[in-house]
Amino acid sequence: MQFKTRKYITSGGKEYVSDGVAGSHSPFANQLIAALDSQGSTDGLLTLSELMTYLEKSKTAPQFEKFGSKKQGSEFVFVVKCAIFVRLIFFIMKFIYLFTVVAFLSLIGCSENNPQRIVDNVIAAAGGEKYLHSTIEFDFRGRHYVGKRDGGKFSYERIFKNEKDSTQTIHDIVSNDGFKRFINDTLTTVPDSMAVKYTSSVNSVLYFALLPYGLNDAPVNKKFLGETTIDDKTYYKIEITFNKEGGGEDHDDRFVYWINTSDYTIGFLAYSYAEEYGIGYRLRKAYNSRKVNGILFSDYINYAPNGKILLEDLEGLYKKNELKELSKIENTNIRVE
Repeated sequence: MQFKTRKYITSGGKEYVSDGVAGSHSPFANQLIAALDSQGSTDGLLTLSELMTYLEKSKTAPQFEKFGSKKQGSEFVFVVKCAIFVRLIFFIMKFIYLFTVVAFLSLIGCSENNPQRIVDNVIAAAGGEKYLHSTIEFDFRGRHYVGKRDGGKFSYERIFKNEKDSTQTIHDIVSNDGFKRFINDTLTTVPDSMAVKYTSSVNSVLYFALLPYGLNDAPVNKKFLGETTIDDKTYYKIEITFNKEGGGEDHDDRFVYWINTSDYTIGFLAYSYAEEYGIGYRLRKAYNSRKVNGILFSDYINYAPNGKILLEDLEGLYKKNELKELSKIENTNIRVE
């Protein structure tokens, strides 16, 4: 309870938002209930950043902002003790047009090995609330990417020339409304199977470029694995897994992040992923970290093992210099507004 915090969340802006089906909760209320019912997934803590990842699914463009004398670094932490009580509140709220809910929130002390606390500090160090209202542009491997967020509204975009027809400019957009592809500014019909593929590839590039922001997404599970020393620096090790619901087609992937204990930056990350003939593994080392208009970006050296291993083996192989460098992940021409 070091810092005073004042924040608000609304179901939308000045425009009308849907109340949903008569006799049922509104889309916004349904997602808020789902968030509170989750009880913060495995750690029992639900921050406002985690809450927003649920509310964004309501497609009502919820708004989330600070007001008044809110202190930098402060945060609300919800501890939901009775989901039935939460549902009773929303049953009453259905019949009230204008309401104010004042809640006394239980704040739980966080020890150094609390993975949620560590991730929250990582996101705060990288830019924190600046992510919530931003337009981020960059180039990656010959393609232009744009990530936009305005409270609960978001869009991820990829713009590039068609390799088979240089007269065509392809513009892929993933947003609250789903996937759309434009060719020379004309909306194009895309088969569902390809829309899933394109959505995944756009999300993947933006996910890694905007790390660590996505580490508080609703489907994410966090586990503290201990501390370790690499290249004379001490790191927290955090395992990241995903729930099947909301985790996308790659929800079985596992990640490990090495978080610098002194400044809460990502030093390394490793992950497993499904490939045609089994499971693949990669380790990435961060370098060239720099802030652009208040948001931190890093490039990565991409390493791969020789032969069959486990995800847990990658750190030891790196220390023994037994990983091969595959590529460098470099984002250029970064702009943040």
